[in-house]
Amino acid sequence: MIKENLEHLYLQIARFAKKYQRLPEDINLIAVSKSQPYEKIISALDYGQIAFGENYLQEALIKKKLVKQFSNLNPIWHFIGKIQSNKIKLIAENFDWVQTVCNLDTAKKLNKCC
Repeated sequence: MIKENLEHLYLQIARFAKKYQRLPEDINLIAVSKSQPYEKIISALDYGQIAFGENYLQEALIKKKLVKQFSNLNPIWHFIGKIQSNKIKLIAENFDWVQTVCNLDTAKKLNKCC
């Protein structure tokens, strides 16, 4: 079912890209993988999905480790949850992107950790 869902989404992206005069390859699909088992992430990777969004730090760290252990593919990880100041360092060290910076102080701390 993952393959079919991704194919459907890629077709939709292509249609919207054409409608709005964009290139489909310039549009990034981030699959929200929170609360999903690592096996589904690997399956999605196998079908071409490379960007994944997580909002629970501890859960994401476990999944990242398992995906790395059982797949040769390297996903791009996005943190999409609320950022607690005591977790900024771990978020900076373990995610390629942070989508949910809500204030300047958090942005400065993230920047310092990068």
